[in-house]
Amino acid sequence: MKISLLCSTYDDPLGVERLLESDTIDKFDSILILDGKYFNFNHKLDYDENLTSYIIKDSKLKNIIYKKTEPMFQSNKRNMMFAYTMHNDYTLVCDSDEIPYFNRELFETENVESCSCIMLDNYGLLQPRPRLFNMKHLPYFKTNHSEIFSSITGKDIAQEAIDNKTMIESIIIKHDKSLRSKQRKIDRRGFVNPNLT
Repeated sequence: MKISLLCSTYDDPLGVERLLESDTIDKFDSILILDGKYFNFNHKLDYDENLTSYIIKDSKLKNIIYKKTEPMFQSNKRNMMFAYTMHNDYTLVCDSDEIPYFNRELFETENVESCSCIMLDNYGLLQPRPRLFNMKHLPYFKTNHSEIFSSITGKDIAQEAIDNKTMIESIIIKHDKSLRSKQRKIDRRGFVNPNLT
């Protein structure tokens, strides 16, 4: 049984470094870091654009795949991430401002049919999020990060996991934006909700 971690990042080398040094990161069989901004995300770089790649090269982990991308829509970037991990059994999706805590032994006793929610610790607020995917379903993002469909059944497996309260207990993701600049947070809010800018 193989499980990949997919991490989407852009101009967040310290977040990537924290991720690669987290307590249970070595429990994943492979780690894909896809580095590039979303189309229409306007943000002046806080760091040297090559710093993330230097941090990855310095990492002791040998199972990292690192790819830089041109600006692309969010669904396209995430679908590219899935394409790199189709050979694995399961894939967990996170961003570089999140830290996964993975109990591998417990995970191997749990059942992930198509998609399962994990618990996201969002500054003390625990929220179920559809982030773990069974790759035999060939999942793909339709238009955004909340519409994720199975190529096999045609169903929205993310919504199905939320509706059915399909949870696993072996993975918790902690959300922590503390390493990001104030301007980055403002730019991100403007990207998510342009009416606020």
